[in-house]
Amino acid sequence: MKTLGFTNVNYIPDLAYLLKYYVNTSAKSKIAILSFREIKSNKSLFLEWLLEVVDILLKGGYKIELYYQVKKDRNFMIELYNFLNRKGVSFRDDIVWYDSFNFYSDKTLVVSNRLHSLLVGVAYNCIPFAYTDGNPLTKKIGDVFASSLQNYDSFLSSSQESTKLKDLIDDKDIICRQLQEDCLNNANKCRITINSIMK
Repeated sequence: MKTLGFTNVNYIPDLAYLLKYYVNTSAKSKIAILSFREIKSNKSLFLEWLLEVVDILLKGGYKIELYYQVKKDRNFMIELYNFLNRKGVSFRDDIVWYDSFNFYSDKTLVVSNRLHSLLVGVAYNCIPFAYTDGNPLTKKIGDVFASSLQNYDSFLSSSQESTKLKDLIDDKDIICRQLQEDCLNNANKCRITINSIMK
């Protein structure tokens, strides 16, 4: 941009953090929400990981709700719901988009391989738990988390790291306070930077 003559150019955190100024959160329930883009490589490893994650959540007394935030994920999420097929797991068959983001407000955890499902969750003070598998589409999750969240590595999971979720659950109150601070700091950076480049 600068080589093209633009002078007001600067880094800005992901704009999803700005939701922090507009959302209302309610008391948190023991509900974890799961949303995934289709896994096209090493799907069997992902399914093993998913079973382990679901087992950890159910044993911890959480209800699990599968949903999709992008229409093209619907069929994959139905496939995962049918695969899990157990008590305590439900499926919301309706897109969660701008007019229904309050869906996140009473949830405690969001588990996904979609960056913006995770970041909208953070804005609503949900703990993110990201599945990353080396795919360029999931690599960006680690990059954004590293630039904007304290202890970001604890929120990232490969197929060998499902048990990291137990630590997040055990320390959820501390982590939620930390995430609120991180989110507000990033929202403030967004606002300040936008104001500065608009001058």
